[in-house]
Amino acid sequence: NGLFGVIVTNGCGSDTSQCINVSTINVNELAYQVTISPNPASDKLEIQMHSKNIESGKYTILDGAARKVLEGILVLENGSYNVNLQPLVPGAYSIVIEEIGSYKFIKQ
Repeated sequence: NGLFGVIVTNGCGSDTSQCINVSTINVNELAYQVTISPNPASDKLEIQMHSKNIESGKYTILDGAARKVLEGILVLENGSYNVNLQPLVPGAYSIVIEEIGSYKFIKQ
C-alpha cells in the first residue's frame, strides 16, 4: 500500500506521472504462511499452514513446462496436508493450492 508514480526517461528528457494511492492489499490476503517439506521430496509432500488452516482445498501439480501432471484435494490430517508424489518422475514441480498460492518443490 502507498503512493506510487512512474518516471519515464528517454533521450529527450524525463516526465513524471501523477502519484496514485494504492490500498488494495489486505492483511487477510496475507493470512497463509505455508511450509512445504521435505524439499526435495521422494514419496510424499507435507504441507503445513501456520497462520490459518483450510478444511480441504484443491491442488494442482505442474511440471517444469507448466503442464498439469497431477491434481487432487488436500485434506487436513493431524495438523498437515499430505500429497502422494509416487506417480511423479524425478524433477522440478510447482504445487498450486487453490486460493492459497503456488510453491516450488523437487521430486527425487
